Amino acid sequence: AKATFMEYMNTKAKSIGMENTSFIDAAGFYNRTTAYDLLRLAVYACGYRDLVETWHKNTYKITVNGRIPRTVTVNTTVTSSYLEDHYFLFGGKTGTVDGQSNLLCIVEGPDERLFACVVLGASINRFQAAKQALDAAMIKYYDRDADNSNYTVEAKSAAVCIVPKHNTLAYT
Repeated sequence: AKATFMEYMNTKAKSIGMENTSFIDAAGFYNRTTAYDLLRLAVYACGYRDLVETWHKNTYKITVNGRIPRTVTVNTTVTSSYLEDHYFLFGGKTGTVDGQSNLLCIVEGPDERLFACVVLGASINRFQAAKQALDAAMIKYYDRDADNSNYTVEAKSAAVCIVPKHNTLAYT
């Protein structure tokens, strides 16, 4: 079952343009990807109502079926004043692989545009590094002539993109 799941994940990743991603295990410890590929995943995820409806909620309940059906309350861990004091955080996913702090998030910019941001290998608080990446991207987005070359993102890699506006199935 695990091998089938991983094969499906890799096929799906390639189908949405994640050309530099390799899913090896479901827990994510040995998977390989890039910030750019994870942006593709973030935009794709924005097309799923169930996921989007849970974002920016402090708590929500999910039903687990199977031999021991139950309802589980999940509390969010994707929250930080480093980012939320400056941007409206819709949601995202944190992770740590090989001791490296990672973050994928969706935020709202000043004109209600949505931006996806990925930070891999943050050397400071991952949310603070995401703010650095978003600030650099926003400066250039809102003023194409602006010089953002003096902005630093304290991470091994980071990427920001605009989530297509008025497209409930953003991945299309």
